[in-house]
Amino acid sequence: MKKLRAESYNNELERIYKWKYPNKKVISVTFQVTEACTLACTYCYQHNKTPAVMSFETAKKFIDNLFVEYKDTHYAVILEFIGGEPLLQAKLIKQIMEYWYYKCITENLLWGKLTRVSLCSNGTEYFSEDAQELFKFLNNTLSFTVSIDGNKELHDSARIHPDGKGSYD
Repeated sequence: MKKLRAESYNNELERIYKWKYPNKKVISVTFQVTEACTLACTYCYQHNKTPAVMSFETAKKFIDNLFVEYKDTHYAVILEFIGGEPLLQAKLIKQIMEYWYYKCITENLLWGKLTRVSLCSNGTEYFSEDAQELFKFLNNTLSFTVSIDGNKELHDSARIHPDGKGSYD
């Protein structure tokens, strides 16, 4: 499912930028910023969740490597942030994005203009101060998805808080 969403997002970016930047392609990069989650979904594929968090240094090294590997290419870039619950690390995501834009400017690459951010969340941290600050920072570059499993009854039967309560509301 995630791959299909990324592919359609790639296609949309290519369509949007083709007229302005012919010969541009799109690459998608995923950062798993944390394994921690606010929910205890019954079907979660991450059976052994930990409070592990990606370090800023790891993200920075990865970005630096991208700039070495793809510096001379003509790509638009999608930076995708996942978790656990990625909004638990909203400050880290903002720090990563600040570094990304810093590199785009200092390397004089169009990537800054051609960057989009994709974030998939369970929605539980949406109204947190850190998440709202991140949303303002990312402004028009963010594609934000909240995962919901059907109607309230179905959703609450599987997407539960650690205390067993449903998370739909």
